[in-house]
Amino acid sequence: MDVEGKLATLDFDEDALLLGVEDAPWVRVPRRSDRGKVVPDEYVVQYTKSWLQLPWTAAVPSLISRAQHLSARQAPAMGAGWHTSEYADAHYNEAHHRKRASGGGIRWYWGKDDARPEITVIRAFRDGDPEPLRVLELRDVRVIHGAVASGRLWLVVRPETHTGEGRYVITCTVDSGTVNRVGAADGLDISAHCRPVGPQPLDHDSYVQYCLRKLDGFRFSDHVSNVEANYVGTWPDGRIHLRFTHTHYPGLTLVARLNLYDEGGERLKDIMKYARVELMEQAGTRAYPPVTHAVDGVLYV
Repeated sequence: MDVEGKLATLDFDEDALLLGVEDAPWVRVPRRSDRGKVVPDEYVVQYTKSWLQLPWTAAVPSLISRAQHLSARQAPAMGAGWHTSEYADAHYNEAHHRKRASGGGIRWYWGKDDARPEITVIRAFRDGDPEPLRVLELRDVRVIHGAVASGRLWLVVRPETHTGEGRYVITCTVDSGTVNRVGAADGLDISAHCRPVGPQPLDHDSYVQYCLRKLDGFRFSDHVSNVEANYVGTWPDGRIHLRFTHTHYPGLTLVARLNLYDEGGERLKDIMKYARVELMEQAGTRAYPPVTHAVDGVLYV
């Protein structure tokens, strides 16, 4: 199967396979350094970007072309980066966790409804069937983990609003339209099934201070100001809370929470690089929860 243009990225949803391609027309622009300065006598080529789609139910063609398979999804402008639902959708924190699970011949998918950002939609499909067997909706929670076991879908969720309530576990089956709450996730002891966490790094405290110095006062977007960074919690679960104001959210303080370590206690690599990109994209696209979720003038994002 051939694709018209240069294949740059892939994405998918319940309806179709999406292919991000780059092709003519193109333009030549001066190359910029990592600091944003123009490099003399050096240029880069920027191609036109398009999304092509191939429905799951369609026959596999010999050629996927713009004339026959152009998608309605808006493609990035020249020079802009590609964003897929797996890595940079409107709900960034959710996007860094798996949003699918399968078992017993059933495939489960979950994700935010773009038209109703307070809703998470869960769909169950039987293998080989494009029509969902079951569609469920969750309100005002964010799914952060999911797995299938014993014929059930098990999800770890947390409230969208900062209510003080922690993560908890819910479960459902394909045969029932009811979602049942099991209990608080923090109350489940799964230590016997986990790899042991190593010792706290000797330079943990100094590393936290290094990150705070880098982030405190850092304007990661022209839309934000009054940026303050604080470390909340203890190793390895502690996170940096980045408080800031946004021009499109007058009267609110927004708080982004950044992890320094993964679940195994390993330090995340290049946090200053990934955090800067995530924060900038969120601020530019305003990919935040609804303002109605703010508590006492604070909106956790």
